[in-house]
Amino acid sequence: NVAMITFFLKETHTEKAVLPKIHWNLGFKNLLEAFQDKRVQRIVFILLFFELCWAIYFQYTPLFLIQMFQYSAEQVGFFMSYIGLLITIGLVFIMRILLRFLKIYWLIWFALIIIILGILYMLSFEGEWSYIIGAIPVSLGIGICYTALITRLSNAVEEDFQGWAMGVGMAITAFAWFFGAIIIGFTAPIHEKLPLLLCGVFTCMSLAISLLRKP
Repeated sequence: NVAMITFFLKETHTEKAVLPKIHWNLGFKNLLEAFQDKRVQRIVFILLFFELCWAIYFQYTPLFLIQMFQYSAEQVGFFMSYIGLLITIGLVFIMRILLRFLKIYWLIWFALIIIILGILYMLSFEGEWSYIIGAIPVSLGIGICYTALITRLSNAVEEDFQGWAMGVGMAITAFAWFFGAIIIGFTAPIHEKLPLLLCGVFTCMSLAISLLRKP
């Protein structure tokens, strides 16, 4: 990235460039404003609870596989590649097909519902295959839902606020992944499937908020 910026983005090489002052609290202020902004308020709440689900699921999966099924490091790596492949399939193929028939807000509902179904499947059945099969709807739904939510967030603001919207989206993601790890630390010792249950709870909260009105 540094090489590309240096050699290909010549328009950024200006001697009179004025660097903005860094304010440590500005990011928190912008994030709080997003939760109060009527244009994006509902979307950022949906995104927050969805990201908590994604963070817990993705961070907890390697630990769960090692504890429950005694996976080796190699097996964990292959399983995470499997999840990545499913997300890619969802984004590259399935989402394109669904967009021919569904609007973005319907796509968000569809993705949240299949995530919930996948988590319910993993919670209801024991054994390695329940986790392998359950990962299919969860991973597909995660890829589709994240892209659809970011699209809705971008579409909800004016052109001059696109950077702000993307920054808010990334801040929510970072916030959720930080607290997701803490939640795993407190809940995993209680029961091995409790973090998965919370994934379902957070996804249900996203779905409930989105059903109140078109996200």
